[in-house]
Amino acid sequence: MNSIKFCIEKKLKIKTYYLKDKLPSGLFSQVFTCVKKKCDTKFVMKIEKNDGTTAAAEERRNLLTALQKCFHPSINQIVDFFETKHYNYAVCEYIENESLFENLKKGEFDVGLATRIGAQITSAVFYLHGCNIVHGDISVHNVILRADNSPVLIDFGLSRMFNNNFSSQDYLPRNYLEDYVNVGNIIHQMLYRQMCFDSLVVFNDINEIQEKIKSCPFFTVSDLTVLKCIDPV
Repeated sequence: MNSIKFCIEKKLKIKTYYLKDKLPSGLFSQVFTCVKKKCDTKFVMKIEKNDGTTAAAEERRNLLTALQKCFHPSINQIVDFFETKHYNYAVCEYIENESLFENLKKGEFDVGLATRIGAQITSAVFYLHGCNIVHGDISVHNVILRADNSPVLIDFGLSRMFNNNFSSQDYLPRNYLEDYVNVGNIIHQMLYRQMCFDSLVVFNDINEIQEKIKSCPFFTVSDLTVLKCIDPV
């Protein structure tokens, strides 16, 4: 992404934003803090390569446009989205706190806090699914805790939109169920600092996920703690 590097070196403006510090980034994107011109408000800008008019590019464009319309307290808000010939630019709210992964290094969470965080993450996932969006990469690395310990789901790099024309759980998209599997893993990690089960395990429905959690050898807390958190209805 030489053009991005050029923008940083020359302190060029992208639309109405000035790029600042580079943040940890993935294989297919670069992430920076940025400041909006005139208001001096700090945001995060994620820059992805735009493949132009391909079907994948159109799908990504539709997803980012849909995410911009999502408003939930536990979802990292995309406040602006625009594109050039070669790149997509998604501008998100800036949250100056640590990830859940970093917080877990300090020790387990008590049952009450883990339940509250788990329920809030589940609410966000349920909201996304209602917008026909699967997150696709829910983990302790992609949840940031605000100062009041409320969680925010971030990083929609692997997210996809899905068609909701299915008549039963037998036809649910696999990633739809995997989102709930990974929420269960997050809650278990908060309580015991280890995953409940391998995220590569294939599940057929929500009930099967719940039964797997109950059969976990480390599962000792009440059903209300984990099972109610991942109940999508």
